[in-house]
Amino acid sequence: MENLEKEKLRQVLLDALAFGNVGIDIVGLDHKILYQNQFLQDRYGDLSGKLCYKELRGLEKPCEPCFLAEVIENNHPAMYEGRDSQERTYQVIAFPIPDEKKAIEVLLDTTKQTRMRNCLEIVGQIHRVLTREKNELKVFQSVCDLLLKTGRVELAWIGLVEKEALKISPVARAGPENDYLTFVKSAQIDYASGGPVNNALTKRQPVLIRDIAAQYNGDSGLKNLKNRILDMGYVSLYVLPMYADGEVMGIINLCSKRKDAFSQEEIELLEGITQDISLAVRGLRAERRSIVLIDQAVSAISVMTELRDPYTSGHERRVANICRAIGEKLGFSEDQLEGIRIMGFLHDIGKIAIPSEILNKPGKLSEIEFNLVKNHPEIGYEILKKLDFPWPVAAVARQHHERINGSGYLYGIKGREILLEAKILAVADVIEAICSHRPYRPALGVAKALEEIINNKGILYEPIVVDACVRLFQEEKITNIDYFS
Repeated sequence: MENLEKEKLRQVLLDALAFGNVGIDIVGLDHKILYQNQFLQDRYGDLSGKLCYKELRGLEKPCEPCFLAEVIENNHPAMYEGRDSQERTYQVIAFPIPDEKKAIEVLLDTTKQTRMRNCLEIVGQIHRVLTREKNELKVFQSVCDLLLKTGRVELAWIGLVEKEALKISPVARAGPENDYLTFVKSAQIDYASGGPVNNALTKRQPVLIRDIAAQYNGDSGLKNLKNRILDMGYVSLYVLPMYADGEVMGIINLCSKRKDAFSQEEIELLEGITQDISLAVRGLRAERRSIVLIDQAVSAISVMTELRDPYTSGHERRVANICRAIGEKLGFSEDQLEGIRIMGFLHDIGKIAIPSEILNKPGKLSEIEFNLVKNHPEIGYEILKKLDFPWPVAAVARQHHERINGSGYLYGIKGREILLEAKILAVADVIEAICSHRPYRPALGVAKALEEIINNKGILYEPIVVDACVRLFQEEKITNIDYFS
């Protein structure tokens, strides 16, 4: 009788202690649930006599080692993180009941906090992609891959609007291949349609569908779309429009196999990150337009320089292409490769101030003439420093005749004083010059050019640049400088 009263009193106290999203149970050493409070009963139903690892953790057998057994046998409380079969997360504190081979578990539902923490981590990773990646399509693919890691999404895809064709074309996706995306690829934008993608495009605001079957029930116009999505197992959607220059440029579409998949906090985070993605893409497109303009200007200047020195026609273009190819072997980023290519095109712009009679002289230059020619890197620097390039184009033009032992010109700087890009340009310039015809000598060929840089590796030319250049010619089996034309 006394034990019965104690048990009743214990249950009253346990029920009184339970509040909000806190679950309390009593479990025996055999893993059977002996008591559950109202919170657990409302969530899981009657668990009396059932196995805790199966009902509360979704496992077929106890963990090894068993956390609960250790608490009971060591007679010492402990805390751990748990996850049930419905993907809810808990912080569990277990207390042993002395002399009874039982433990009281207090389960604090941390699902919301865990989901938010995970979502914030994903947002941080997306921001890192946005600040580092320069390729628009790679940005979109990385975003899709990362959104899948939220654990709330089974399919993420990004589509761009083709205004003239009135089409939305998927450009990136993460998740299973299925008929839904095939359907989207062939679908026209119908602004009169009430579909989620069309609504996002026309209303210029996110469209959240918590339950596809319920929301489109009885809508015959969307029956085909609804059935296709449901057949794939997706029951909720979230479509977020992306903007560029005041217009919708595309959408991010998230498909989930859970009803009401996104919390309000997650919705706000996703809307915020969509705005950040839109801003980043606008920036990339503006930068790309700027690079196109730079490229056109550089080509025009290069042609103008070559007109003054017809014997070196194509020199700048070949040097630019050699520089880029060496940069690739050195693992340069796409931005660095574009920079070194521009530097190759403009390195000899200072020759525009050298009299054409000297540049085209078939014989050996006098000392005065050579000193005039030697000044072209500084003239080039003075011209280029006034242009706002995103790379050190002017400084590299000034340094491209310097050598790592200090024997170059104009300033005799050496080693680390010389920029890596200038060291690459020095090797590319020498390779192209030796391989090409000049007024005072015929072309000497690739073998002679490679011999020059190999023999002077570590003396005149940077070793890692020489190695990269030799590897380039060997791996690509290049035997003629016209390969870079």
